[in-house]
Amino acid sequence: MSESEEIRAIHGRLKDGDERFVKIADDLSAMRAQLYRRDDAIRTHLHSQDDALAEMARKIDKVVDGTDSIVTMWSGGVRAVRLFCRLADLWRFFMRQVFFPILVPVLGVFGTWYYATYHRFPIWLEGIFKIVAEIK
Repeated sequence: MSESEEIRAIHGRLKDGDERFVKIADDLSAMRAQLYRRDDAIRTHLHSQDDALAEMARKIDKVVDGTDSIVTMWSGGVRAVRLFCRLADLWRFFMRQVFFPILVPVLGVFGTWYYATYHRFPIWLEGIFKIVAEIK
C-alpha cells in the first residue's frame, strides 16, 4: 500500500470515528433532553403531591379543631355528670342520715302536739301525709 492510500485509510477511519462521536454526542443530548423532561414531570408530580399534602394537613387541622371542641364539650359534660352524682349522693345522705332519723320523728312529735293543741293537723303536714300516702 502506498502512502496516500494509508493516509486515505487513516482519514476514513478518523471520519468514521468523528461520525460515531457525533452520533454518540447526539444520543447523549437526546438522553439529557429526555432526563430533563422526566425531571420536569417528576417536579410537577412532586409539587402536586405537596399541594395535596398541604390540603390534607388543612383538613386534618379542621378535624383536630372539631375534636378539640368535642373533647372540651365532653369534659364539660363529665363535670356536669359528676355534679349530679354528687347531688345524688348529697340527697341520699340527707334522706338516710337527716330526714328519716331526725326530721320524721320531730315532725311526728310536732304534728301530735299541734293536733293535741288545735284539734287538727297543720295544712302543710296534711299535704306531706297525702303525698307520702299516694307514693305507696
